[in-house]
Amino acid sequence: MRDRREQLLQALGADATAHGDRLLLDHLRGVHALLHRWRGDDAVSRAGLFHSIYGSQAFPVALASPADRMRVSAVIGARSEAIAYAFGRCDRGILFQPGPCPAQFLDRITGDPINLGTDLLAALVEIEAANVLEQTPPLTRLDADIREALPTIWTPRLALLSQGARDDLLAYLEGGLSIGEIRDRAGIPRTDQAG
Repeated sequence: MRDRREQLLQALGADATAHGDRLLLDHLRGVHALLHRWRGDDAVSRAGLFHSIYGSQAFPVALASPADRMRVSAVIGARSEAIAYAFGRCDRGILFQPGPCPAQFLDRITGDPINLGTDLLAALVEIEAANVLEQTPPLTRLDADIREALPTIWTPRLALLSQGARDDLLAYLEGGLSIGEIRDRAGIPRTDQAG
């Protein structure tokens, strides 16, 4: 099954699409590795492997269109595809505002409201945690304002996270676990930005 996922990602061009200083496929694998370590092979971890294929607010390059949804669903499952699609469509900027997570996001393309149930909201927050941890530099390299804002942003969201995600995120925020150590535990190859 994993081979079918990789084949689809390659067919969509994830192995030839830049994502920062590396390939999108490497980032997708890293997010999936974290989610898989935290949750096993479930719908959320499979969605994490495909979380940016429809583009996203921070990564507007869409490798798949709404017309590809059935094709993606056939490989990763309907629930995983729905989560990945919602991740790509949601205006995630609201995740980074202080306070509790809202039960409604705006579709970043249409501006229409997207009502989230508790399960979908928790899945999106979990993927965002993996997405952030997978590509965030060590705390010491972050701007002081960002370092100070991270606990304010993530603390209200901790109850939505799995225990593994919560443990890694808290250890990172408290400075007890480096991004490099988190990546090592998930089996993600280090890059020069991993500390």
